[in-house]
Amino acid sequence: MINKQLLQPESIVVIGGSNNKHKPGGAVVRNLLDGGYSGTLRILNPKEDEVQGIKAFHDLKE
Repeated sequence: MINKQLLQPESIVVIGGSNNKHKPGGAVVRNLLDGGYSGTLRILNPKEDEVQGIKAFHDLKE
């Protein structure tokens, strides 16, 4: 069943988010930002401190 939590989530974690917008993780982040997503967006990338202007976390424990 499709509900509000699925269509309008309060937060999203992108695992493998990238600064390279041509990679899948980068395209997902770009689409969320360009689409006007207004919830909490978290990025998990062990090699970057920031991804497309958003603080990146290096592991799930952070």
